[in-house]
Amino acid sequence: MEAAALPRSGAHDLLVERCPRADRLRMAGLDLRQTPVEPWEGAPSREIWVKRDDLCTPDFGGNKPRKLEYLLGEALGRGCASVVSMGGHGSHHLVATAFFARRLGLSAWGAVFRQYESPCATRNQLLMKGLGLRQVNASHRPGLLKAAYEAWQRADRPYVIGPGGSSPLGTLGFVAAGLELAEQIRQGLLPQPHAIVLPLGSGGTSVGLALGLRLAGLRIPVVAVAVVEPWVLLPGTVTGLLARTARLLHDLGGPFIPPPWHLHVVRGHVGGGYGRPTPGAAKAVRAAGAEGYPLETTYSGKALAALLEGGILPLPPTGRGTALFWLTAPNLEPLHLELGV
Repeated sequence: MEAAALPRSGAHDLLVERCPRADRLRMAGLDLRQTPVEPWEGAPSREIWVKRDDLCTPDFGGNKPRKLEYLLGEALGRGCASVVSMGGHGSHHLVATAFFARRLGLSAWGAVFRQYESPCATRNQLLMKGLGLRQVNASHRPGLLKAAYEAWQRADRPYVIGPGGSSPLGTLGFVAAGLELAEQIRQGLLPQPHAIVLPLGSGGTSVGLALGLRLAGLRIPVVAVAVVEPWVLLPGTVTGLLARTARLLHDLGGPFIPPPWHLHVVRGHVGGGYGRPTPGAAKAVRAAGAEGYPLETTYSGKALAALLEGGILPLPPTGRGTALFWLTAPNLEPLHLELGV
């Protein structure tokens, strides 16, 4: 399946239908596509469908472009010349930020902390360098803000993007994605799932989906598997982002969306720490790879492992149902080939 052959995404139009003032938001023009949903015929256990967000743009994919569509659009609208963000030295978010910033004529800076040296992290660091990301190193994760401030001081007319792009504005990308999924359900392209499973890092993807589904009138639980340590993902992180994004939607002319937001955080799958693979994640990556799904062991592999291992889903009264796995990992092979890394 080629992302270039997929229809262009109408998710933003669905957002504007419900929040009319969203038509004032500037878009970056990242060529987002409507991503398909398909049954995972070779799933090791239970009935699983997959939302192929690895195909959300023709040349990158994953969950970052949907957020960057709004964030980089605002940077352009403000007349910024550069963007500054932060993450691990193997961060998909920093790779995506550098990739799309370069395309839009913006320079990219990253405050970077050293994470576990997995093969994926090593290759992503090479991609960052190949894309021209200017890095300011932090000695540890708590030092990221200081490093980001240094990058901000050095950058030309900077626009700051927080970790993972998970501000209320960036989260709108997944509010729109939730509306896209609701429309696919309405069209009968998949059965209504009893739960959606995905990894939880900075929170914007799962928060946006939960609010987008509520905006569409669906009460499908979003099960977010934490892949960062508890001291990074504090109890108020997710609820705070939910409340701030709900307020932004209301400011954009949408209805007030009160709790409950049907977002369930599942912990206990980080393993030895952020970026460190677990046996379950490695097994899940192999199983998904056999079907052509490009998972990795830091985020998507741990979420799929939690789903396959069972015990994390709020089951319907029948005890059976369909789970939708939201594939957040990008397909970076074309970029590796382009840059020769």
